[in-house]
Amino acid sequence: MKKRIFLEDDGYTEVSEDEKLFIVGILVASVV
Repeated sequence: MKKRIFLEDDGYTEVSEDEKLFIVGILVASVV
């Protein structure tokens, strides 16, 4: 349910796999 961290609105369940990968990529890039 990590998606809730990024999208706290009720639409979080509609986040696609590609969008999750994109968000994770941004977080990883910002950390590195």
